Amino acid sequence: MATHAQRTISVGVRELHNRTSELMKAVAAGAELEVTNRGKVVGRMTPSSPDLLYERLKREGRIREPKAARSELPPPVKLAPGVTVSDLVKDQRR
Repeated sequence: MATHAQRTISVGVRELHNRTSELMKAVAAGAELEVTNRGKVVGRMTPSSPDLLYERLKREGRIREPKAARSELPPPVKLAPGVTVSDLVKDQRR
């Protein structure tokens, strides 16, 4: 099957009904599916792959790469027995 990455397929509701399996395979391969009703877009299906979502969010500027490497982060806070994260937040707000 040809790659469908970065491709938008536009279909009407009836065509979606008649070709559901074929169109779902195209979406799984990376295509975006635009569903129309009487020429107006009524819905959109996109691949659910986490990698594709991450790349799309990055491209849209909604997320960005971390500035520090994970190894440069401070160690996690160790809580004393019986102390919760909520307790720490309350203390910081005082």
